[in-house]
Parts: sequence; structure tokens; C-alpha cells
Amino acid sequence: MTALEKYIDKIQKELPELCDVGDLIKVGFFKSDQQAYNLRKHKSGPEYIRMNGRYKYLRDSVIEFLTVGSAE
Repeated sequence: MTALEKYIDKIQKELPELCDVGDLIKVGFFKSDQQAYNLRKHKSGPEYIRMNGRYKYLRDSVIEFLTVGSAE
């Protein structure tokens, strides 16, 4: 199992289906709120939705972002 596969397995186990930036910081996907903001601003991060003024990420979108990015 590669390091990426281990990390994706960790994400699948630890993240809720719908997570916020704080959840993604806890698992090491983002380093900070600022990094998440910068990726949204430049449209270079995983897909997200905005709910009640908060940014939410689907766990599957984060995993897809990791797998598609590693294939390039």
C-alpha cells in the first residue's frame, strides 16, 4: 500500500461525509484556514459548497482531488 493509499484510507475513516475546513486541517489536508481560502480563490482545490456562510467539502471530493492530482 502506497503512502497516498494509506492517507486516503485515513481520510475515509476519520472525516465525516460533509466536512469543514477545521476537519481538513485536523487530518493534515490543509495547513491553515488561509491555505483553504487561497485554494478556493484560485479554484485549484477540491470542490466545495457554501452552506449558511460556511464552506463545506464532501469527503469524496477531497479523495477525488487527491487521486486525480496524483495521476497527473
